[in-house]
This record gives sequence, structure tokens and C-alpha cells, in this order.
Amino acid sequence: MDDGWSVVTKGSKKDNSAALKKAQNAVNREKVEGIRSHFYTDEKDLFGKIRSSHIYPKTKELVFNFLESRPLKGQEVSFSIRSIGVGSMTSSLYAYIQTSLIYLLQQDLVDFFNTHQVQLSSFFSGINDPIFTEKDLEYIKEHEMTRIENDLDLWITKQGELSIFYMPHCEKEIYAKVFELNKDNLENIIIIGNSFQRYIDHLELTGKSQTFSGFPVLKSATEDPRYKEEDLPGFQHCYEAFNNTSFMTFTK
Repeated sequence: MDDGWSVVTKGSKKDNSAALKKAQNAVNREKVEGIRSHFYTDEKDLFGKIRSSHIYPKTKELVFNFLESRPLKGQEVSFSIRSIGVGSMTSSLYAYIQTSLIYLLQQDLVDFFNTHQVQLSSFFSGINDPIFTEKDLEYIKEHEMTRIENDLDLWITKQGELSIFYMPHCEKEIYAKVFELNKDNLENIIIIGNSFQRYIDHLELTGKSQTFSGFPVLKSATEDPRYKEEDLPGFQHCYEAFNNTSFMTFTK
């Protein structure tokens, strides 16, 4: 049943009729604009819908499980979130929803560390996208994030640093870069983004593995014996915001 919120992008019967496709696209655009108008004027409602969605509780559970598997209590811990390529959250509905999710997770992580008596030597939530506007920068400041302008800080974790690379819908070249630059600290990072394994399967199936220079890097990531990948549920109010999003780690 259509609740008036879900964008029709998944599960529809295929129809080659150009007229039907055009009509469906118009419906989708109208719904997206309706959601955009509502969420941009009622952020609390968006936060509530994310918290009660399928994707947020699962993401939070997996992150907390990752942290609880480590002896953190009483230890000095350096923790960071690097949000890369999320887009303009003040002009793109999908980017707005994605950024809202990581903002909520950022808040819950502060509570987690306090509850578990973890001594944080540093806690950093950074974000960057080349297309950010002045409005985006205002949003970032208001939501307790920092724009990362130094390439080293953006891409590379320090040895032993726990970090989330939050990268929904990045290009495959970006994922290959993150993996390659953090090989010495893989067991301490989480990647939330497009499925590495689906990239490999698609490139091999389409015969494009030879033309993508980062293929050997992504292939080596999926063949790492520590590699674990779990599909994340979608956001039922706007499926496209998190389609094909996975939770990836390299823990023993």
C-alpha cells in the first residue's frame, strides 16, 4: 500500500512503454519533491523516521558490535568518522537523508563511549565533498561536523585509530583509494558504502575488469580473509538514499 512517502523505485513491473515510464518518472519526481519539502521544513520528523527505519537500527547495531568486540573500557581511544562524497545536503534530498543518518549515529556514538567509560583521546566527525556550497557549510557547522580540507586527514587513518568511512554512493575509484591507503589499519575501520562484491561481480560479468585500474585493489579487498560484508536495509521512505549500501569490515 502506498503511504504517500515511499518513492517508487523498486519492485515495479517492467514495461517497455515509454509513456508509462514517463508517467512513472513524473510520479517519482512529485513524490521526491513532496518529501523534500516536508523534510527540509521538519528536520525532527526526518530524524524520527530515520531512527524508526530499518536501516538505522541495523547500522547502529553493527557499529556498536564492532566496538564492543574490543577491550575499550579504560583505554585511550582515537575515533573518527569520515563522510566522503555525500553530496550537497541542502540541495539533494538523498544527500540530506544520508547526512542526517550519520549525524544521528555521531550523537549515539558519543553516548556509547560515555556509557562504556571509554577515554577518548580524540573524537572527530569530518565531512567533505567538492560540491559543497555556503549553505552546506552552514549546515555542517550547525550539526557539529567539520569540513575536512586536508587530503591526508580525509583519506588516511592513523595506526590504531578506529574510524568509520561513511561513503554511500561513491564511485568505485574512491572505495579502491580508501582501501589502498588504509591497508595498515584495515582491522580498525568500517566502510559504509556500495558493496565491493557487487562491484567485482558487475565488472567481471560485463567484461570491464580489465579497463578499471582499481579492479585488482577491490578484488584483493574482497579476497582478504578478514573481509566481511553485510547488506543494509533500505530507507523505506526514500529507497534511493541507501540502495546497494553495505557494511564492510576487515576484522579477524
